[in-house]
Amino acid sequence: CLIGCLVSSPCVTQLEGMAWNMEQASFAHENIKTAINTSQAMKGGTAALKAEMKNVSIDDIEDNLDDMADLLDMTNEIQEAMARSYGVSDDIDEADLDDELAAIDEQLALDDELGESETPAYLQDEVAAPEAPQPARPI
Repeated sequence: CLIGCLVSSPCVTQLEGMAWNMEQASFAHENIKTAINTSQAMKGGTAALKAEMKNVSIDDIEDNLDDMADLLDMTNEIQEAMARSYGVSDDIDEADLDDELAAIDEQLALDDELGESETPAYLQDEVAAPEAPQPARPI
């Protein structure tokens, strides 16, 4: 009787439906197990994060960031002060500078052609370079 049922089309369809339902139930069971494992891992992660957060102070972090911003502002002020130029006009025309550099290049090329590569007097005196500044000592 069972062999006759396996061969007939309605029985095959019924068996396929039962197999499909079993696969779906198995899949749902695996999904639930995965969800439980994920939830347990999240609980453990949350507990670890809570324990670590006790070691962190938002106020300390904000204070450090404020200090860093202040230091960067002071560094920028120092750089601006060091970049100031004295005795140089603000209305220097770059085209004039380019023309002047071109004229100097032409003069140097002409001197090389004529063999007049003598070093100018103002460049002959050796000038000792200043010593590098020493870092400030803490008080």
